[in-house]
Amino acid sequence: MVVDYALANSSEQATATLVAAKASRDDPIAWALARSIVAYPVTFSIPEAAASYDNPFLLLQLVCHSDPGYGSDGVSEFTLNSPQPHGGFHFLQAGCCYSIIVNSAAASHVTREGDLTRDVQIGDIVKVDKGCLGRVSGQPSGGKIPVEVTMNDRATSRWVAQPCKRVCQGGAVFVFNTQTLPDLRNAGLPERISRCVVMPWDELGHWLLGLPGNYAYTASLDKRFVVALLEHGLFVLPGDDQLFACPFPVTPFIFRLQEAPDGGTWCRCKMLRRYGQQFELSCNSNFEEHLKRCGAYHTACGGTWISERLISLLAEIGLDQANAVRVYAFELWDKMTGELAAASFGLAIGAFFHDFSMCCLVRDRRSAGSILSKAVGALLTDCGVLMWYWGCKVPYMAEYERHGAKEVPREEYYNGLREALGQKLRLDPCEAISSGKALIPCRSGVHPVSQGSPPPSGRESPCLTCCSV
Repeated sequence: MVVDYALANSSEQATATLVAAKASRDDPIAWALARSIVAYPVTFSIPEAAASYDNPFLLLQLVCHSDPGYGSDGVSEFTLNSPQPHGGFHFLQAGCCYSIIVNSAAASHVTREGDLTRDVQIGDIVKVDKGCLGRVSGQPSGGKIPVEVTMNDRATSRWVAQPCKRVCQGGAVFVFNTQTLPDLRNAGLPERISRCVVMPWDELGHWLLGLPGNYAYTASLDKRFVVALLEHGLFVLPGDDQLFACPFPVTPFIFRLQEAPDGGTWCRCKMLRRYGQQFELSCNSNFEEHLKRCGAYHTACGGTWISERLISLLAEIGLDQANAVRVYAFELWDKMTGELAAASFGLAIGAFFHDFSMCCLVRDRRSAGSILSKAVGALLTDCGVLMWYWGCKVPYMAEYERHGAKEVPREEYYNGLREALGQKLRLDPCEAISSGKALIPCRSGVHPVSQGSPPPSGRESPCLTCCSV
């Protein structure tokens, strides 16, 4: 594969989109490079001296101009924080200028301010006028060296007087200068938020592992976008705010249910054995109404992100057969009084199950919330769930470590969920309840709605207890 940033095009201009289309076919790092340019609606002119480069490329270094403008002489450096390089651009400081160096070598010497020297070679990166960087493309002549310079709006070759400041020595195949989008902090947002915004036009992927902290942020509840977030292990906490958090813990708390010997320890729980037969269980009997009650419960306890628009969105997603997300409300009823004692809410994608909120509406010595959690754990294990995700660990979850729960690195969680997405459950949880396979009897006269038909679901889950804002 050959990447020619001039495209060897006979026209005077080539769009960045064409660069991306060419680069995406073979080489992911070349695609990363092109994608970074494509993030901005620009075109650039064919340089005076076009050049082509063979892969493999190594996206080695980012050199950040500290002043938002190419005129700065100050240079700092840091590396992309993502295995897929284009993802790293999501986490750069907004409103700043960057020079991106692509290098074919495994390592290269980079200096912060640049060494003033006459001894430059083809492939060195040097400072040019206005503080941007360029690649030495030929031999010196008449006290000057030919340098290729690519920016958002143009790509040119120019002659730079010697001596010049060399920033990177040897092996560079390409460098371009670009600028991140306007600073969201102008709207009063701190950098920790403005650097972590994801939007519907982003191509979600492995680069999300570079997210600093436990949250991404977005302003969109577009259904397809939310489904994509769920499929990549994030959730949405919209409340009534325009910009809201999307939990993605650094150390998620998960159960690997199929790894527990003999189906796990759920059935040995003392409270479940003692009081389980005093309750009945149903699934999705009235998802939206019960999630509203869950929201009211948490509002009374201090606040909630469970809004009307989120309830409607989750219900719509769960009923939409065009996506793989299936939502569930597990309802625990007091057999004697007929009251709804507790409810647990979650969503399944393949063999991955995300527990996102819960409420305990009857509080007494029986611990209805704990009984429901254990019963759901046994149910999901029997149905073939591989990973049961609870979000960030909070203190009360420690007791569930005896049932196999543990904190894991974000990458282990992400890779596990992506693997589980492609696998099917042995049995739908609603069908398992209605057929008497749960540890708690099915509620009399109620026929749980399995996914594919009516109402769907959700928990102010461990995930959201710790991650809510």
